[in-house]
Amino acid sequence: MAKKKETGILIQQKVYDLTVDYERPLSDLIQAGNYDHLPRDFKVNDFQVVRNTKKKSRVSRKVVIAGFEIEPSTDFVLSALKKEGLTPSDSLTLLTLGEVYPMAQFDSFIHALGSISKDLCLALSSFGGSRVLTMSAAKVSTWLRHCSFAAYRNE
Repeated sequence: MAKKKETGILIQQKVYDLTVDYERPLSDLIQAGNYDHLPRDFKVNDFQVVRNTKKKSRVSRKVVIAGFEIEPSTDFVLSALKKEGLTPSDSLTLLTLGEVYPMAQFDSFIHALGSISKDLCLALSSFGGSRVLTMSAAKVSTWLRHCSFAAYRNE
């Protein structure tokens, strides 16, 4: 477990080492994640997969789970991550996190703002001891403090 590091109001909660396979279908990652609950109206096709532009199908990265001391807006979160040299996680990175580190979502409600589609983003949460893959509104004026955001260092 990484130590908490304050950078202004951004708090780096944990860092996870992952290898993301950009050739792997979202549906495989969802099945491998073994989630207890999925939204009824969830459609894999609603979330586009951004393929790695460096032509590598597998990319190793350190994923940072970042929270805030305030209740920020989406624009504020995106700006703060950018200032720290972080890119919001895409859907493949978030789902790989859920598969490899299934207990991570019990620590906080983890959003992937790099997976925004139709004003929704993918998120990992927990409810009553169950692991949940869900969709959250992405254009939020105030995120609650228990919300956190998966991001990675720009390559």
